[in-house]
Amino acid sequence: MSWYVEIVSYGDQGNTIKRLGPYYSERQAERVDRGANINLNHEKYYTTIKKDAVEPLIEKEEKE
Repeated sequence: MSWYVEIVSYGDQGNTIKRLGPYYSERQAERVDRGANINLNHEKYYTTIKKDAVEPLIEKEEKE
């Protein structure tokens, strides 16, 4: 499971301006979300945390 932080515009039909991640724990995504909110113009943008249901591909090492 991976997590993403999205910065979304209030105008422009709520388009995602930037997508940060992937993060492999919800805690990591929350920390990035808090950091992004420090300098964010809250009149124009807001952040969301989204969970991606697709597992990241990790290749298994082949035995020799």
